[in-house]
Amino acid sequence: LYAAVPAADVLVNNLGIFGSRPPLEITDAEWKTYFDTNVLSAVRLIRHYLPGMTGQGWGRVLNIASDSAIVIPAEMIHYGMSK
Repeated sequence: LYAAVPAADVLVNNLGIFGSRPPLEITDAEWKTYFDTNVLSAVRLIRHYLPGMTGQGWGRVLNIASDSAIVIPAEMIHYGMSK
Protein backbone atom coordinates (compact mmCIF):
# COMPACT_ATOMS: atom_id res chain seq x y z
CA LEU A 1 0.00 0.00 0.00
CA TYR A 2 2.73 2.44 0.96
CA ALA A 3 4.45 2.02 -2.41
CA ALA A 4 1.21 2.52 -4.33
CA VAL A 5 0.02 5.44 -2.16
CA PRO A 6 3.06 7.07 -0.54
CA ALA A 7 1.14 10.11 0.77
CA ALA A 8 -2.47 10.93 1.55
CA ASP A 9 -4.53 13.98 2.47
CA VAL A 10 -7.37 11.87 3.84
CA LEU A 11 -7.08 8.46 5.49
CA VAL A 12 -10.20 6.36 6.09
CA ASN A 13 -9.58 3.34 8.29
CA ASN A 14 -12.51 1.03 7.60
CA LEU A 15 -10.88 -2.40 7.70
CA GLY A 16 -12.39 -5.01 9.93
CA ILE A 17 -12.74 -8.75 10.07
CA PHE A 18 -15.35 -10.59 12.08
CA GLY A 19 -16.67 -14.04 12.70
CA SER A 20 -19.08 -15.86 14.91
CA ARG A 21 -17.56 -18.19 17.51
CA PRO A 22 -18.37 -19.22 21.08
CA PRO A 23 -16.12 -17.13 23.36
CA LEU A 24 -14.43 -20.08 25.06
CA GLU A 25 -13.44 -21.53 21.68
CA ILE A 26 -11.53 -18.45 20.48
CA THR A 27 -7.83 -19.26 20.37
CA ASP A 28 -4.99 -16.91 21.28
CA ALA A 29 -4.03 -16.83 17.60
CA GLU A 30 -7.55 -15.68 16.67
CA TRP A 31 -7.50 -12.97 19.35
CA LYS A 32 -4.18 -11.76 17.96
CA THR A 33 -5.44 -11.79 14.37
CA TYR A 34 -8.49 -9.71 15.30
CA PHE A 35 -6.42 -7.20 17.26
CA ASP A 36 -3.70 -6.95 14.60
CA THR A 37 -6.25 -6.48 11.83
CA ASN A 38 -8.94 -4.37 13.48
CA VAL A 39 -6.73 -2.17 15.68
CA LEU A 40 -3.08 -2.22 14.69
CA SER A 41 -3.74 -1.85 10.95
CA ALA A 42 -5.22 1.60 11.66
CA VAL A 43 -2.37 2.48 14.01
CA ARG A 44 0.21 1.54 11.38
CA LEU A 45 -1.50 3.55 8.65
CA ILE A 46 -1.86 6.59 10.90
CA ARG A 47 1.80 6.31 11.90
CA HIS A 48 2.77 6.30 8.22
CA TYR A 49 0.47 9.01 6.83
CA LEU A 50 -0.01 11.47 9.70
CA PRO A 51 3.49 12.99 9.56
CA GLY A 52 2.88 13.99 5.93
CA MET A 53 -0.48 15.51 6.79
CA THR A 54 1.04 17.41 9.69
CA GLY A 55 3.96 18.53 7.54
CA GLN A 56 1.69 20.02 4.90
CA GLY A 57 -0.53 21.64 7.51
CA TRP A 58 -3.65 19.73 6.51
CA GLY A 59 -5.09 16.25 6.58
CA ARG A 60 -7.87 14.15 7.97
CA VAL A 61 -8.02 10.71 9.59
CA LEU A 62 -11.36 8.97 9.92
CA ASN A 63 -11.54 5.76 11.94
CA ILE A 64 -14.68 3.70 11.36
CA ALA A 65 -15.79 1.62 14.33
CA SER A 66 -18.88 -0.47 15.01
CA ASP A 67 -21.80 -0.51 17.39
CA SER A 68 -20.43 -3.92 18.39
CA ALA A 69 -17.95 -1.96 20.47
CA ILE A 70 -20.85 -1.01 22.74
CA VAL A 71 -23.30 -3.88 22.32
CA ILE A 72 -21.11 -6.94 21.85
CA PRO A 73 -22.81 -10.15 20.74
CA ALA A 74 -21.50 -13.04 22.86
CA GLU A 75 -20.36 -14.99 19.80
CA MET A 76 -18.44 -11.96 18.49
CA ILE A 77 -16.58 -10.89 21.64
CA HIS A 78 -13.24 -10.96 19.82
CA TYR A 79 -14.61 -8.59 17.16
CA GLY A 80 -16.32 -6.28 19.66
CA MET A 81 -13.25 -5.80 21.83
CA SER A 82 -11.30 -4.66 18.78
CA LYS A 83 -13.85 -2.05 17.76
